[in-house]
Amino acid sequence: MPYKALKSRLYLEDHQHQFLVSLMRASKSLYNQALYNVRQHFLKTNEYLSYNDNYKLLKDSEHYRYLSTTQAQMVIRKADEAMKGFFGSLKAKLKHRISLPR
Repeated sequence: MPYKALKSRLYLEDHQHQFLVSLMRASKSLYNQALYNVRQHFLKTNEYLSYNDNYKLLKDSEHYRYLSTTQAQMVIRKADEAMKGFFGSLKAKLKHRISLPR
């Protein structure tokens, strides 16, 4: 089933635009923190840091608190999915170059 993209243009007031930008920045920063935690744990112990352990490390983060709980948890899940893909590639020993997610 193919996906379709719907393009829409938002006409926002200045304060709405600033709020939306701040949410996007918080989401980006939380994703980077989550990915950093998993990468560093892998580099130190050569093991995978689970979603639940990463969640416990990040739930007191200012970026986590700024977003709603559902949004923040989905951001952490996306970082978790990226690392699971990396570990799946390691197990499959694919022929192309395998690198940690950034």
